[in-house]
Amino acid sequence: MTPGTKFKISPNDSFDFVPAAGYGYLTEAKAEADAESPEPHVLMKGYDSVAEWSKYELDDTSVEVRAVPMPKESLSGKELIVKSVTQIIPKGDKVLCHEVEYESYFCHKTNGVTVTEMNVVKTAGGDKPSTLWAACHEHEDRVVCHVMNVNDLIFTPLKIGNKENVKRIEHEE
Repeated sequence: MTPGTKFKISPNDSFDFVPAAGYGYLTEAKAEADAESPEPHVLMKGYDSVAEWSKYELDDTSVEVRAVPMPKESLSGKELIVKSVTQIIPKGDKVLCHEVEYESYFCHKTNGVTVTEMNVVKTAGGDKPSTLWAACHEHEDRVVCHVMNVNDLIFTPLKIGNKENVKRIEHEE
């Protein structure tokens, strides 16, 4: 996405909330995730399981995790315009975990994705900016970006990307 791009976040997407346990659409989410990505997705319950699996997949005993931040206002269903874009995590090994219901994550390892921070405003009465994160990757002959849901997690080896919203996880022995 570039400055000036207009888009909407579907109201059907659980973008700015996480369904309670038992209320997510796990089967549908897995089918959609597998169709969109060549990397296999693994369903896991609980943050600790996700963190340990990420360390294993990244072959690193210490990783950093970033959580996608909450925007300053509800943005679902509203037309938005991108004001600025900053890459915050470059290509390289990482694990992306999408929280599809409370404490249930679909995770996958990837190395072809960058994570971008976008400052956006609503096109109707939009003078107050909000921050969104997008996962961007090459698809055929173009770059495609997907707005990440609030509370999605990005695990990287230490010293990748900037340090905002970072929590360091050490291997416990």
